[in-house]
Amino acid sequence: MRLLLFLTLLSSQISAELMSLKCEYEFKSGEKLLTSSNIFIFDKNEGATADVEQYNYTGKLVNTIGGASLIWSPSIITIKYSSNNGLFQYIDVINRVSLTYQTTLTTGGRSSTPDKGQCKVNEVTPKNVF
Repeated sequence: MRLLLFLTLLSSQISAELMSLKCEYEFKSGEKLLTSSNIFIFDKNEGATADVEQYNYTGKLVNTIGGASLIWSPSIITIKYSSNNGLFQYIDVINRVSLTYQTTLTTGGRSSTPDKGQCKVNEVTPKNVF
């Protein structure tokens, strides 16, 4: 019985399938409309956490966050995470069918207007697996 339980647990750990989504969104900075992106890496078998890479409008990696909270529902994935010691809090929502994307930043108790964009499946490479 213990051997069966051990093998079941072992096979569930081995069967993790990493998925990476690159989500791009536009935001306004002064008079300019700029595009930034976030890459989310997670177990597509409805894992509980994700790793997040945040890129600025020049394509430079500016932040890496491990252990973001994933909440799965039939139609959307909600990702919650924070940066700068909790100063910036994010709630990102991805539609599971259309891969449309919305990111909302909260700082000092005030939420920004959500930025909207689109996600696409991204190749999982050793550089973006923490």
